[in-house]
Amino acid sequence: MKNTQHKKRLRLKGFDYIGQFRYSLTFCTKDRTAYFDDAAAISGVAGFLRETSEKHGFRIWSFCFMPDHIHVLVEGERPSSDLRKFVSLFKQKSGYWFRRHYSKNGGHGFSSANKASLKACPTENDKDDVGQDHSIASNLTEDLWQINYYEHVLRSEEATEKVARYIIDNPVRKGLVPGFCDYPFSWCDVLGFVGQGFSPANHATLKACPPSNPEGLPYKSLIGGTPHSNGFTLIEIVITIVLVSILSGLAAMIILQGVRAYSDEQSRSDVHYQARLAVERIAREARLIRSCGDIVAPANLSATLSFTDISGNPIAFNVAGVTLSRGANVLANNITSPTPFRFLDNAGNGTTACPGIWFVEIAITDTQGSESLQMRTRVHPRNF
Repeated sequence: MKNTQHKKRLRLKGFDYIGQFRYSLTFCTKDRTAYFDDAAAISGVAGFLRETSEKHGFRIWSFCFMPDHIHVLVEGERPSSDLRKFVSLFKQKSGYWFRRHYSKNGGHGFSSANKASLKACPTENDKDDVGQDHSIASNLTEDLWQINYYEHVLRSEEATEKVARYIIDNPVRKGLVPGFCDYPFSWCDVLGFVGQGFSPANHATLKACPPSNPEGLPYKSLIGGTPHSNGFTLIEIVITIVLVSILSGLAAMIILQGVRAYSDEQSRSDVHYQARLAVERIAREARLIRSCGDIVAPANLSATLSFTDISGNPIAFNVAGVTLSRGANVLANNITSPTPFRFLDNAGNGTTACPGIWFVEIAITDTQGSESLQMRTRVHPRNF
């Protein structure tokens, strides 16, 4: 049966979803079918989430697999990080993989034969990989995803920790578990939380194809053994102590590196916070320009943005040297953009004609020491 769901326009008009932004995403299964009550299905889809996020330059901060949908918190790490391409590739590859391995025998789920085939993700050299030989997939079982998905672009003042906590608290709100620590299919790098079904040793599953684990939860260690019937010898005890000491030292180094990386990331975010806030303030006030004619002496490339807002108040933003100001008030320092303001028509071409100006583009570079952060946004004033 063809997927005949009506496509709704859910994306923000005038926003290209490219750059270093954070997004809260929700992907629903087709007809809200509870496909993710199967540990093998979750393991496979999580592998594709990792793979496609790395390919398009996104960092996964948190996710939670509910029976019929997924919540994911991601952040673009490069100026070229394209959310729509990342989502499209993730849904395409995971959906194709799901159709190949999903079995209708007994209702739904992965058969024993199919579970054994989950030992590796398809490779680019595999003839049956996504984008090739779609005639096979057209006759195979069910689609995994709804056509569309839902996204929320996080503003800088929104607490990432709050959004991440909301995601991992989903199973609690739905009455699936008494506390978020009891739910096996969630993960949160912001809060340092790993779900019950995720072991720190196998945290690397976010960096590799999901393991084959038909019997238990995904990412759980399958290491087992038989107790020594006669106890341990002195040599065995000494060897065990040495190995435990070595592993403890390695674990401490890994944890320390993780804490240090998180601390560095927070420091970088704090350093650029002032510039982010300044750009958002300019964008917010530019939306209130009274009319095209109320822009004072517009130039296609300018270090000054002067206009009259809908309340009749004159407003001016200016970059002088490395200082971004609003009137006499300094908004940010260490700004290296000589021409931060640009005027565009509705086709995205530079213009100074009125009428004709459709967008005000704001583009600045915030430099802190040896690190620079480029910020760019386009604003369409409400009264144009």
